[in-house]
Amino acid sequence: MGGDSVAAERQELIAQVEGVVTVDADASEPGLPRNWLYFASIQVEESLSDEELSHTVDGTVVAARDAWAATARGGVTLTYTLADAAADLRGLDPVLADALGVTDYDLGGARLSFTDDALEAYVSPYSDGAE
Repeated sequence: MGGDSVAAERQELIAQVEGVVTVDADASEPGLPRNWLYFASIQVEESLSDEELSHTVDGTVVAARDAWAATARGGVTLTYTLADAAADLRGLDPVLADALGVTDYDLGGARLSFTDDALEAYVSPYSDGAE
């Protein structure tokens, strides 16, 4: 099964996360066969508080981990948007930002990128028993 098929088939896992409006996922094969790079544009609800957005972002990373980590040898990039602009992730819970390994500077771009190993190793501070 090609990465495009996996991206399309499994984007539904991300779409089911509370606070997500739409997901548009795709894949490319930047190197050797099965070296898939997955990317998704995730539109989130405009009215989410920082706490709700933190849980939504965490849920999407967990869903991406479960959907793509095993085949994402090229990595995974998640971009967060509102209806007509990039989402501002700078208000994320510091515990989540630490778990994601990102800084305020990274969050201003509303984009999270992971190597396959980093995504596979991601432990949610909320849903993986830490909260």
